[in-house]
Amino acid sequence: MPVDRLWSHTGIVLERGVQYHLSGYGTWYDATIKCDPNGYEVQQALPKYKWPLFWATNPLKLLNTKGRWFQLLGKIGDSVFEIGTDKVLTAPDSRELLCAPNDARGFFGNNKGELTLTVTREE
Repeated sequence: MPVDRLWSHTGIVLERGVQYHLSGYGTWYDATIKCDPNGYEVQQALPKYKWPLFWATNPLKLLNTKGRWFQLLGKIGDSVFEIGTDKVLTAPDSRELLCAPNDARGFFGNNKGELTLTVTREE
């Protein structure tokens, strides 16, 4: 799945109420910061002395403010959720699964790499 755009289409339509196992793997980069589908804490990317300046001057809002930076996200309808490397999900609706890195809107152009997502229907 590409990492340089907001909400990539997977072509996978999940069925409402059915449980799925989602697994993400691979390497992608938020500019120069290398990470896996679990993303990173901003403290991992910046020297400690820069944290207060970063938060005081950073108006950026992540797609999912509860998640980690660059964590693999999923979206079904209006429902946005963290996937990371491993997620068991009961589909909230019968729609296509969309995916994106948890990045700030307008900053997808400096992203590189690619992840693979496997989706397995649980029986």
